Amino acid sequence: TFNSIPTGMIRPSTVEVLKAKMGFTSLLPAQARCFNHIFKGSDTVLHSRTGTGKTLAFLLPLIERHVGDVERIREDRKG
Repeated sequence: TFNSIPTGMIRPSTVEVLKAKMGFTSLLPAQARCFNHIFKGSDTVLHSRTGTGKTLAFLLPLIERHVGDVERIREDRKG
């Protein structure tokens, strides 16, 4: 589920897009298992059959981390 991702690692707006526009009701098991490790920058190997969401498993935490970094930089420049 999306609840398995610690607060601050995935933005509520991202969850809304995944649910409303992409039809996700939760993360697939492979995605949920590796999200934290990838988000934190740990080396991660994910072995899973075709169609289990490996691409999103790698991209989602990277995008979320990048967007968070950009938002922090913008806030720092304002302050």
